[in-house]
Amino acid sequence: MKIAICQNKNMWNHPHTFSANNYIERCKERAEEGVEFEIVDPYASDAINIIKEFDGLIWNFQNYLWADTLEAKNILHSAERMGKVVFPNHSTAWHFDDKVAEMYALQAVGAPIPESNVFYSKETAMEYFKSCKFPVVAKLRCGSGSNNVKLLKNFAQAKKYTRKMFGRGFSPAPSLLFKAKSKAGSAHDWKTFKARLKKMPAFLYTRRHAKMMPRERGYVYLQEFIPDNVFDYRVHVCNGRSWACMRKVRKGDFRASGSGDLIYDSQSVTKHLIEKAFAVAEALELQCVAFDFIHDKRDDIYKILEMSYSFGFDKEDGENGYWTRDLEFHTDFFNPFKMMADIVIDGVKKKQNNQ
Repeated sequence: MKIAICQNKNMWNHPHTFSANNYIERCKERAEEGVEFEIVDPYASDAINIIKEFDGLIWNFQNYLWADTLEAKNILHSAERMGKVVFPNHSTAWHFDDKVAEMYALQAVGAPIPESNVFYSKETAMEYFKSCKFPVVAKLRCGSGSNNVKLLKNFAQAKKYTRKMFGRGFSPAPSLLFKAKSKAGSAHDWKTFKARLKKMPAFLYTRRHAKMMPRERGYVYLQEFIPDNVFDYRVHVCNGRSWACMRKVRKGDFRASGSGDLIYDSQSVTKHLIEKAFAVAEALELQCVAFDFIHDKRDDIYKILEMSYSFGFDKEDGENGYWTRDLEFHTDFFNPFKMMADIVIDGVKKKQNNQ
């Protein structure tokens, strides 16, 4: 069994990206099962011919690297068409970092989401704003950490936003000012502030690559504003396990994603929420996903704001415990990146055993 692990440090060498190292370590741990691996360059012009030599493929591609946006999904899907076991597969990756695509996918399986609307002409957007209830949340298709998310409080702001979206548009690159204010505002002590300051070079690295991306324009995507929340829930599902944390809303803001102010307590998350995350992941046939849930107190429903196959992972996550599909809680340490590698290794073994 040969597994291709995609990596090219000349293209992407983010200081906080550890996934490939974990994939390598997991393949080494399972070497006695006949698992071999090789680092391959997915940006090579003959990438498809290179992949032909392997049984499985793993590529944790990035949302702020334009080359990945252009080609990663195409290469992964082509590898699947060749009969390779890949992570992430098409069902898991096709909607990655595209909030409009996420909306369509979640609507298709009847998942609970806020009222959402997308408009592809200025006229239809403006007609909607004449009768909608403000405030309303406007989002670009791409972006993470609450970047590219705005609260439109009245018709005048909505009109200005719509004109720009059907004019020059917005750069999807994360804002340095927003990042600095966000991290400083949610730091509770000097030690935390210094730790976050040390991560600023990593953010600048990401931002430099993101500035290569084209401006977003030609549509308006809106979500209903859900009031009275002090945190949201990040609930993950991967390879039969689920874990969660709560993310505090920034002071004086409505956004929680990217605040860095986390509560690690999987066991305190209601089983109903864990069950819903498992159910939606299964309905969408996702290998791995992180859902952002928010509690709508008006109808007592937990609703999904966004989802992503790719996510950050801290040591505290792994020490926080996890749920299995039978809704039993476990306290042993886990590593989701090794679980991702297991998805491919076990998939290849199953395929070989059935031949």
